[in-house]
Amino acid sequence: MNKIKIPKNKDLQILFDIASKNNAEIRIVGGAIRNILLKEPVNDIDLSINILPDKATNIFKDDGLKVIPTGIDFGTITVKVNKSLFEITSLRKDISTDGRKAVVEYTHNWQEDSIRRDFTINAIYADKDGKLYDYHNGLDDLKNKKIVFVGSAEKRIKEDALRILRLFRFAVITEFKIDEETYLVCKNNSSLIKNLSFERISQEMIKILQSKNFNTSIIYKMRDTGILQSIIPMPIKSELPLFNKLLTSSNDYIAKIIALSDGNYDTAITICNVWKLSNKEKKSIQNIFKVYKDRTFTPQMLDKFLYYYDYHIVLSASLLKNEKLYKIVAQRTDFIKQKFPITGNDLIELGVPKGAKLGSLLKAVEAWWVTNNFKPKKQDCLLYAKQIEKI
Repeated sequence: MNKIKIPKNKDLQILFDIASKNNAEIRIVGGAIRNILLKEPVNDIDLSINILPDKATNIFKDDGLKVIPTGIDFGTITVKVNKSLFEITSLRKDISTDGRKAVVEYTHNWQEDSIRRDFTINAIYADKDGKLYDYHNGLDDLKNKKIVFVGSAEKRIKEDALRILRLFRFAVITEFKIDEETYLVCKNNSSLIKNLSFERISQEMIKILQSKNFNTSIIYKMRDTGILQSIIPMPIKSELPLFNKLLTSSNDYIAKIIALSDGNYDTAITICNVWKLSNKEKKSIQNIFKVYKDRTFTPQMLDKFLYYYDYHIVLSASLLKNEKLYKIVAQRTDFIKQKFPITGNDLIELGVPKGAKLGSLLKAVEAWWVTNNFKPKKQDCLLYAKQIEKI
C-alpha cells in the first residue's frame, strides 16, 4: 500500500494549502498514520513541516492564524485553525544525546527526520494527497504485527531510555510482537531507566495501565527483563490475582496500581510516591482501599458506600472485588445522594454540648440513618439520638 485516505478535515486542509503556497510541505506522521493503516480511530494528528520554526510561524501568522510556541525549543509550534489545534514540528536530526534529551539540528530532509523516530511503525509519513513515505519498512512491520526500532535498538535506547517503556506501551496498544533479541537489549539496558525523571516514567506507565488491550503478561515481561525493578521499588509477585478480567480490560489505572501492589496499601502508596502522583490520586487510592477492604461491601449494603464515597471510588473498588458487584455498581449511575435530615444545631437544641461529643453523636445517628436505607425522618433521627445519649 503506497497511499491512504487522509481524514476529512477542513482545518487540516487549510494548513496544507498555506504550506503549499509558501513552497513548504506538511506531512502527517506517527500515530495517525499507524491508526489509519490499522483501521483504528485517529485522535491526534501530528504534523511535520520542512521549514524552520520561525518561518513556519510567520507563514501561518501572515495568513491570520494564531500560532503558539508550545515547544519552540524543540521546533514545535501549535497552530489554531478555527477551533482546532495542530502541533507542527520542523524536521530535525539528532546531533548528540545523553540518554534523556537530544541536541538537535534542523534539516530539510524527510529521511533524516525519520531516523529520529522510535519505531518503524511510527516513522511513516503521508502528504496531503495521502501518498505514503516509508523509509524503514514500517508498512511491512505493520503487516507482520511487529514492533521494531528504527536502526539499532541498543543505540536508540541509549539515546533515550524512555524508549524501553514506549516499546512496551506500543506492544500493549497494538498487541504486536516484540522479538526476543529486542527483549534482551531492553534487559541489558534496563538500568538506564533510573536516569529518567519519574514524571516521564509515570506518564508512560499510566498509558500502559490505561490501554484497553492491557494484559498482565506485559507486566510479567517487564519484570522478567528487569524493567519494573527500576520503576517500582519492591518485588512484583509471580501472580497478581486482583487483575481479574474486568479490571484488566478497563482504563482504571488507579485500581490497577492497587492490583500491582497485590492489595497492599503501603505498597500502593509507595508506588504513587515514587511515580510522583498527585495527592488527589493518593486520596483516591486511600478511599478505594477503604471500600474494597470493608467486609460489608456487598450488593445489600451498596447504597451505604454510594452515599459516603464518590461513584468512581465505589466503581473502582467493585472492579477489584468481583464481577457480580461491578455489574450492579455499573447500573447505579443514577444514584442520588439524599440529605441527612438533621444537623449539629438540632442536637444542640436537645442539650448536647458543642465539641467532640456532638460530632460523634451526629456521625452515629447518620450511620444508623444510612443503615436503615435513608428512610428515618428528622423526628426519628432525633428520637434515636435521645435513646443512645439518654437525653
